[in-house]
Amino acid sequence: MFRTAAIPSPPAMSPVALAGGAARLHQGGPFARCGVVICSPWGIEELAARKVMFRLANKLAAAGLPTLRFDYPGTADAIGAPVVGVRSWVASVDDAADRLKATCGLDRIMLVGLGIGATMALLASARRDDVEGLILAAPVVSGRRYLRETALGASAVEEGLGLHAAQRPEGVSIGGIVMPSGVAADLKAIDLVRADLGHCKPVLLVHRPSHPQETEFADHLESQGWPVERAVFDGYQAAMDNPTISVMPEGVIDTISGWALGMAEALPLLQTKPVPTTPVLVDSGHGVEEALCFGEGLFGIVTQPAIRTATPIVVFLNSGYDHHAGWAYQWVRTAQTLAEEGVGSLRFDMANIGDSGPRPGAAAQVLYSTGQQQDIATAIDMLADRGEHTIIVVGRCSGAFAALHAAARDDRIKGAVVINPLRLVWDQDEDVEVAIRVGPRSIADYRQRALSGKTLRRLLAGEIDIPGVARGLGTQFIRRITQRLAPLVGSLSKSTRLRRECAAMMGEISGRGAALHFVCSERDASLEQVAFQFGGDFGGLGRYPDASLTTVPDADHNMTPQHAHDAVLEVIRDSIHRVEAATGPDTVFPAGSSGPQRLRA
Repeated sequence: MFRTAAIPSPPAMSPVALAGGAARLHQGGPFARCGVVICSPWGIEELAARKVMFRLANKLAAAGLPTLRFDYPGTADAIGAPVVGVRSWVASVDDAADRLKATCGLDRIMLVGLGIGATMALLASARRDDVEGLILAAPVVSGRRYLRETALGASAVEEGLGLHAAQRPEGVSIGGIVMPSGVAADLKAIDLVRADLGHCKPVLLVHRPSHPQETEFADHLESQGWPVERAVFDGYQAAMDNPTISVMPEGVIDTISGWALGMAEALPLLQTKPVPTTPVLVDSGHGVEEALCFGEGLFGIVTQPAIRTATPIVVFLNSGYDHHAGWAYQWVRTAQTLAEEGVGSLRFDMANIGDSGPRPGAAAQVLYSTGQQQDIATAIDMLADRGEHTIIVVGRCSGAFAALHAAARDDRIKGAVVINPLRLVWDQDEDVEVAIRVGPRSIADYRQRALSGKTLRRLLAGEIDIPGVARGLGTQFIRRITQRLAPLVGSLSKSTRLRRECAAMMGEISGRGAALHFVCSERDASLEQVAFQFGGDFGGLGRYPDASLTTVPDADHNMTPQHAHDAVLEVIRDSIHRVEAATGPDTVFPAGSSGPQRLRA
């Protein structure tokens, strides 16, 4: 798993400006005369693969192959960049390759692609004469087939989240991530078995035995005279299904890096010094976004409006192992909306998540750890150095836990938005791995699903993981019984001690007058956690005048539907207004400034 695999010390990583946004350059040294551009997959696969791509880039860079990762226009951090169609994505591969060569003084490149990224890499290579080799992992051979599979996958994701098909956005989407319409339209015409693929280049094809079209594609390349080496993608499903429980495909990473190094070993080395780590400014169309590395390997993006009209700056935290863009790019969209309203923000990856390296000497499992509190403090220190002294933290699930605890620890935090927290206090006897696999469903949600006709049909078809459901229900029932017995056992009860710990945190936050907002989906297990701490009617929250609870109907744990995004945004706005009212008059921060300037009358 991401959390248990051995983690090497990462080479240096620095942001690099591209036309659509900031890319991430990994570099060791000395350089070979060849670098690598990594082309990511799309959708939930991109969320899950972010750490895989990070690990692969580090391995290549450490061996002397500077490696660049980037986001396609209309996705992740580049969501605001204009997109015409597939040619926009292919052009972004070209842009990344040209920038890598110019930045590091390289002659040749290799392109590595996963999923739809493999297809983009192949199409880009047909236009270039500097490609030393191609590594294509699980390539999309037929665009039409890929779109059909995406639609089926979207239905499965919606069912898993407890959403309705009617809540799916228009167009091609999965898990709330919408593919740019021009890209989706162009994909229908792509068939790599029949495409003009340009001049022959060495290829490593990492294929899935369950997808015969990938083998057919390899046969087609060989029939055209392309030198093709084949490898099996072991562990594809386990790596790509879910960002939070993904299993790192170490064997595939070794295969890809070994092949790339073999291709580059005949090239002479350059004694080029690594490119210095400096922030990169990008005009997103919603303000100025500054990509930067800080602390010990942390990566984040500060979004500043053209004219800053609000004192607080909002800090978005990771939810599980989703990277800083957020599930369905929620943090990017929210940051850009806030920028249009004059509010600054930071979204960043805590250690060993997304684009941030592991903390040296720390445990690989970072969720619900004290290490995350150190990362938040490091981010706030960095903001303080830039003149930011009024912080609002926002997090969902494990990020909600981190936000609450940070608010109790750090008096620079004036507000916290705590979304669907499955734990307010962590029981040290509980196993994190077990907890995240049980998931966020409440007993009421299990009951509602059990009574549906669709569930009965799936049960008869053998499509339901009965042992998994039993484990989830068992865990929920044990926790509920333990909590209900707590008043009878008194201070000897662990539940009582957890309540006291939560009350101490709430007292610390309330004593400073910090604004605290709980936001819960109406059938989420987080409501049971809030009820345990504050009573079945949540009346205990009344002891804390600056705390509130908002429930969001018809929403999943991830707050995927648009109305749930809007509800969260409205709570963040309310937190900003409350913090503004408590901290004094409005201030303005011009983009790029190091401190506040008072508005003049």
